[in-house]
Amino acid sequence: IYYAMVTGELAARAILNGRKDGRVDQPAARAAYVRAWSRALGTALRAYVLVQRYLFRSAAGMDGSCASQKEQVRVTIRNLRL
Repeated sequence: IYYAMVTGELAARAILNGRKDGRVDQPAARAAYVRAWSRALGTALRAYVLVQRYLFRSAAGMDGSCASQKEQVRVTIRNLRL
């Protein structure tokens, strides 16, 4: 939901800022939008892709990641009960 909200706001700003004489310069608005989302989210999205490739490069990596998450949930629940 966060990314949808951010990109929606960036798109609206690009369209509003790209208006001239009541019309939208679509190529300019599109370029402004791409620059804006790349600046705002590009680094995080690239990092997520790298992490995903690392964790899920094999079935064993996926199994290990899932097992690790299950253990973290167990520990969290145990700590909350203290």
